[in-house]
Amino acid sequence: MMDLFEKYKDCPCCKGFVLNCEGAICDKLGLCYCIQKDLQDRQN
Repeated sequence: MMDLFEKYKDCPCCKGFVLNCEGAICDKLGLCYCIQKDLQDRQN
């Protein structure tokens, strides 16, 4: 299932499909770096 996250549609890596990103770093994180960064920023 590929859900488009409008907030991240301009991400050059996933283009809004944060759970289906094919970037090397994103593969290690399990989701695109754009949403991972947002999650981390919220914790700080």
